[in-house]
Amino acid sequence: MSKLVLIPNFLGIATYILGTAAGVKLLSSWAGKISSGVACVLCLLAYPFVGAALWIPVLVAIGCVLYLTWRKNANKEPIYEQRSNG
Repeated sequence: MSKLVLIPNFLGIATYILGTAAGVKLLSSWAGKISSGVACVLCLLAYPFVGAALWIPVLVAIGCVLYLTWRKNANKEPIYEQRSNG
């Protein structure tokens, strides 16, 4: 049962890492960039301690990419050229 509680924590840390890395890139003020950078480094330092479940966020990310790719291809409608008879 305790392992079920850890899975959301692993995903949360991975989300924080991506969010703080985006903050470094997207924020315009130096204070924001430095704060985001420090938070990103601290999350990266904590991430190896999640143990053997490092693969869970990777599998979730792969699943999301596969689903989005499938969804994009499923929604494509064939494009037919209309020729005018004029």
